[in-house]
Amino acid sequence: MTPESVKLKELQAQNFGHVLFECSRFLDEIAQRKVNEEAGSQVARPAMMRLLPHLDFDGISPSELALKVDISKQAVGKLLEQMQQLGMVEFVKNPHDGRSFKVRLTAMGGTAYRHGLGVLTKLEKKLKTQLGDKRVNALFSELSVLHETLSEWHRTEDRSGKKGK
Repeated sequence: MTPESVKLKELQAQNFGHVLFECSRFLDEIAQRKVNEEAGSQVARPAMMRLLPHLDFDGISPSELALKVDISKQAVGKLLEQMQQLGMVEFVKNPHDGRSFKVRLTAMGGTAYRHGLGVLTKLEKKLKTQLGDKRVNALFSELSVLHETLSEWHRTEDRSGKKGK
C-alpha cells in the first residue's frame, strides 16, 4: 500500500462521519444478504433499498421520491416498476391532484418491509450477544439523540446547504 493510501486509511479511521457511513453500509449489505438468503433469491437490491425508507402506506409522488434519494425521475420510475412487478408497491391517484399519482406500499410490501426490520432485529440481537446488551443499548440511545439532531439539521437546511428560514 502506498504511503498516501496508508494516510488516507488513517484519516478515515479517525473520522466520525466516515466510520458511521461504513457501519451503515456494512449493516445494510449484511441485512440485504440475509433477506435474499431467506427469500431464496435476490429480492433486496441496493437501488431498491435506497427507496424503501421513504415509502409507506400513505404514498409519495415519484418526483418527490426522486428528490429525496437524489436520483433521476426515470431511474426511480424503473425501480418502482420493478417493485410493482414484485407486488411491493402500487400506484394510486393523488387525492389532492387527480392528474398525478402517488406510489405506496401494498400489503405485501408492508410484510416485506416488516420482514426486513425483523432481519435488522436479529442482527441487533447478534450484536448484543457479541458486544453485550448494555453496550448496544447505550449506543442505540446515543444514536437516537444523533438522529434527532441530524433530522433537525436536515429540516432547517435547504438542498444547497445554506441555513433555511
